[in-house]
Amino acid sequence: MVGLRQIKLIELKNPNGFTLIELVITFLIIAIVGVVALSPKHYLEQIRVTQAATKIKSDIRYTQSYALSSQKKTRIYFDASSNSYSVYYESSPGTWSITSDPLTKVNFTVNLGVGEYHGVSIVQANFDGIGNGLVFNAAGTPCSCGPGGGAVTVLFSQGVVTLNTGVVVTVEPNTGKVQ
Repeated sequence: MVGLRQIKLIELKNPNGFTLIELVITFLIIAIVGVVALSPKHYLEQIRVTQAATKIKSDIRYTQSYALSSQKKTRIYFDASSNSYSVYYESSPGTWSITSDPLTKVNFTVNLGVGEYHGVSIVQANFDGIGNGLVFNAAGTPCSCGPGGGAVTVLFSQGVVTLNTGVVVTVEPNTGKVQ
């Protein structure tokens, strides 16, 4: 039996070309290398935008929590022209001071488009058409405000922050729920 098996193996080898299995394995390896080489370029931008949207949501929630815990108005202001946003608190009536980032202990300003957020930009931020500022009062209620934290009014419609790939962060009126 062993002799017949050895004969069959020798008969299957083709010295003039490649077997079908060899060709299939070669094409499979080429396809895997192609997918691996091309995939990160396409998905990397989407990963950065998703990460930036998650950061914005987290920072809006932090701004609301800061208002509740400090019993002071807090504001997160989105500036599409400089592609950044900052968090402030009302240190005295009508006077806004920038807060410190709880992690880095420096001024709470996030710059998009650089570093880990390379390629990400703020297209628009709109809170009731008044401006790019979202204020939370001492009770945590979301309000809208213009530049500099001027006129503050309770948010009556959904606030939005839109990023360059169409990713939208929304803030619900009354509750401030961020999605």
